[in-house]
Amino acid sequence: MGLWSFLLDIPLVRGIGWGVLHSLWVGTALAAGLYVVLALTRRRSPKVRYFLCCMGLAGAVALPAAMGVCAALNWRVEAPLLADAGFILEPAVPRIAIAWVVGASLALTQLVGGWAYIQHRMRRDAWPSNAVSRTELLVLSSRLGLAPRVRILESTYIETPLVVGALRPAVVLPTLGVLELSARELDAILGHELAHIRRHDYLANLVQSVVEAVLFYHPAVWWLSRLIRQEREHCCDDLAVRACGDTLLYLRSLTVLESLRYVSPAPVAAAAGTPLVDRIRRLAERRGRRPS
Repeated sequence: MGLWSFLLDIPLVRGIGWGVLHSLWVGTALAAGLYVVLALTRRRSPKVRYFLCCMGLAGAVALPAAMGVCAALNWRVEAPLLADAGFILEPAVPRIAIAWVVGASLALTQLVGGWAYIQHRMRRDAWPSNAVSRTELLVLSSRLGLAPRVRILESTYIETPLVVGALRPAVVLPTLGVLELSARELDAILGHELAHIRRHDYLANLVQSVVEAVLFYHPAVWWLSRLIRQEREHCCDDLAVRACGDTLLYLRSLTVLESLRYVSPAPVAAAAGTPLVDRIRRLAERRGRRPS
């Protein structure tokens, strides 16, 4: 018995290999279906589109995983076409499983290393900020239905605001932004970050990043993940506009942030999400469609 035949008899190897193979067509089919659904729901709220994208990504993980379990348990599908395809692909299953283990391990190691590095830099290069008063923080938190337990930090290491931490969340503001934004503009930007905390987006993004690492080889997953981040930012933009009560003020705040990205000293870390230009364009178009 050869090495590959021996590995093929191991349930875990068989389950991983077939799970990866099934993920290719399942993920592609889900992405294609979601593309049509999103085209039909273009006018719907970002919250609806975000939910649809999350369901698509969850299906791209759960369905192939279930199929991999069935393969590990030797539960065969009797459909002739699938049986023929399985007979052809089966010799490659151990090699696919090993390649996935190596690739996913590297991707997860990179993810953990990046997370640890950001945590280190935030401990080293971030400090409590006095840019936002306690009263302003209480008002914004109340408007967003959020408990006022958020820390406000400041750092020269970042170029756009971001949220760190799930249990003890903190909003980290770029020092250059604090200097250039007016008090009202800073409140508007802070509303966006508080919206992320209200929605538990930090934890959701961690889970999403793990999925990206596990399915590192799949272009459809990259596309789905990009859409999720895009709609997540749109959701928080809408919440921030409602919190500050002035779309034009919020647009001006985003414009100032975007202009500062080109004068920030290196090295800097950008917050993951939709490019600011796209977000500004979306809000401006939506504001222009409103009846006067």
